[in-house]
Amino acid sequence: MKIKKILAVLSACMLMTAVSVPAENLIKVSAVSETVTVHTVKAEEFLGTWVCGRCAITISEETDGNGYAAFVHWGSSAATSTEWTYRHCKFSSVDAAAYFICKGEASCSEVTYAEDGTKTTIENYIKGNGSFSISEGILTWTEAENSGADMAFTKTDIVVTDESAKPYLGTWICDRCTITVSKELDGSGYQVLVNWGSSADSSSEWLYRHCTFLSGTTETSFTCQGDATYSEITYLSDGSRTRTEKRITGNAVFKITNHSLTWNDAEEPIGADMIFTNPENYADVTTDKTAKPYLGIWGSQKFSVELSEEADGSGYQIVVLGKSGAATATAWTYHHCAFVDGTPEASFICKGEAYQTETTYTEDGSESGTRNFIAGNAVFTIADGTLVWNDAEIDFSKELTFVKAETGLNVDTDAAHYLGVWGSGKCNIQLSKETEGEGYRAVVYWTNTAATATEWICKNCTFNVEEAGVSFICNGGVSRMELTFAEDGTEISAETYTKGSSSFIIINDTLTWNDNEEDLGAGMLFEKAQVTYQAGDADGSGEVDILDVITVNKSILGKELMTEAQIKAVDFNGNGKPDSSESLTILKYIVGLITDFHA
Repeated sequence: MKIKKILAVLSACMLMTAVSVPAENLIKVSAVSETVTVHTVKAEEFLGTWVCGRCAITISEETDGNGYAAFVHWGSSAATSTEWTYRHCKFSSVDAAAYFICKGEASCSEVTYAEDGTKTTIENYIKGNGSFSISEGILTWTEAENSGADMAFTKTDIVVTDESAKPYLGTWICDRCTITVSKELDGSGYQVLVNWGSSADSSSEWLYRHCTFLSGTTETSFTCQGDATYSEITYLSDGSRTRTEKRITGNAVFKITNHSLTWNDAEEPIGADMIFTNPENYADVTTDKTAKPYLGIWGSQKFSVELSEEADGSGYQIVVLGKSGAATATAWTYHHCAFVDGTPEASFICKGEAYQTETTYTEDGSESGTRNFIAGNAVFTIADGTLVWNDAEIDFSKELTFVKAETGLNVDTDAAHYLGVWGSGKCNIQLSKETEGEGYRAVVYWTNTAATATEWICKNCTFNVEEAGVSFICNGGVSRMELTFAEDGTEISAETYTKGSSSFIIINDTLTWNDNEEDLGAGMLFEKAQVTYQAGDADGSGEVDILDVITVNKSILGKELMTEAQIKAVDFNGNGKPDSSESLTILKYIVGLITDFHA
């Protein structure tokens, strides 16, 4: 056998059996033959971190220049780990193989983490021996206790700087779970927060502290050892929340490969099948776009979505408004949402800070609200000009498709296009020109019972054309009255207030009513009525009743302007205008004195 092979085998055997052979002896033996090249590789090529499963080996140069140090960390459980520290190791190489020989200055300790976050270290031994051999990119570890005998370690490229970790910071999402990676405030590594919205009023949270970032050729990772907490969070009806810590300490690895993140927690495989994405930090994302183009009102039938910035600048607020009935509305409000701008879609991610409110409007004009849940989760996705709402608790949410106002409406600059009656349940709004002078009038009529109603008369309104739609603004000329109808058709009115203000906004052919004195119209969406006025039916309800008498009387008194179609329906004497004789004729018809309006 050639002497070169003999020496190589002898050297390997001595290392694997932990025979104490000083590194300088290896150098002297290697020098016997001219065919053996000593120090063909440099120690610097092997410095850094090598990993295998839950064990990591870091090799570095001693700060005092007296050789090399090796640190082995083995996370045996969430609350315990074993650590080996090797000091003043010597380096040698034979051909392409490299060796770090650590003799007499190695220690082994058991580390236990208590529930209060402190740790206890118990030394097993000191002045031990160990060695690390490296060949063809694989490191093997030989130690007195034979701990790493069957393990093959691969080297990460380098423990990188903050600039290298920066592209991976931010929020990663998968369904109802988010992972937020950020830099520790004290500069001691990285922090990873996992929040899983398990239900509308509860979530689970994992917080990993002081994680190390490693970058490899095919994958990068955040390795978190020992300093972690797991908590259950419950959101109470008053908006507060309680936190119950289930464990302190834990280990996890977050790997990033091909723009996807996987989460591996040592204690439980809860994230084993989940793939997290964070599109905002990659080259295929349009980074120069902002959330601004998506803000505003989006409409879908009787639902609307309003996107706006939070008042305190902490993200975005989203309000979904749905009309349940004439006197009820449902609103979903999401706070502190994050915006992710991707290609070809953008999204608003809302986690944990949301509530649903059911509002009921009573006959006296007051309202009562009930919060059904707090701390909901939702994603609003925008692609190809449409918005989709996906709430984790609401099944029908994903079935609605919303269109933004400025893309869904061809705004007509002529106010006449919007005049007429708009209806929503037991409430209707009539927009008309003022009977005298310039401007417009809006009359809101809410039928409470058969004998009572509430009426808002909005005078001297101005018509405005906006980017998204149109509006009728009524400042200072709004009065509110409670109406009671007697059996003879007369009415008693009690004025509640005057000099109020209201606005009527029309977007996507849907009208919303906002009154500055009260939120009675909040959540109501009005559609323009396609009314056919039959004989005697002055208000277009399809029936001849006392309300038609009232409509004619208001027109006679100048309180309400009737349209041409309305006048035609009640113009029994053919004079082209409503008068008291026609009001009386309708009343006679209602009580059965006549059966024909032209009798």
